[in-house]
Order: sequence, then structure tokens, then C-alpha cells
Amino acid sequence: MNRHVQRLTESAEVRAAKDTPTPVIVDSRPQEFYRCPHCQQEIHEKHTYVEEGIERHRDCGGAIKWPPTDWSKISPEWRALLQPHVKE
Repeated sequence: MNRHVQRLTESAEVRAAKDTPTPVIVDSRPQEFYRCPHCQQEIHEKHTYVEEGIERHRDCGGAIKWPPTDWSKISPEWRALLQPHVKE
């Protein structure tokens, strides 16, 4: 069989498999996340910005303040590198 015909045949098989309804995978994990106090939405990575020295939630523009860092949860190697540069 010609390799182009074979590739088209394989593509059709893959497409047919994707068109067949399949039950979704239900998965869970305990996860801590931050919620904006203004709009109650989850604050995702890179969804904040600083304006005039105040950190704000990008989605609603509300001013936010992060909780203090619990340094006991950070490994000693990283703690030694990061702590001198952090102003809380």
C-alpha cells in the first residue's frame, strides 16, 4: 500500500475513534488554591499585576494581599536562596 494512502487510512481510523463518545475520566486531588476576595474567582497563575505598588487581580482589578509565606514548607536549600530577597 502506498504510504500516503496508508497515512490517510490511519488518519480516518483515528478520526473515527475520536468521534466515538467515550466516558470522561473522573479524577480528583486535594489542592489548595487562592480565591479573589472581590469577585470570588480562582486566582490563576499570571492573573495578577502590580499597579502603583498594589497587587491586583487581573480579572476584576481588585487589590489583593497574599498570605505570608510559610517558610517551614520550603526546603532548606531554596529557603537559603529566596529568603534574603523577600520583603513581607
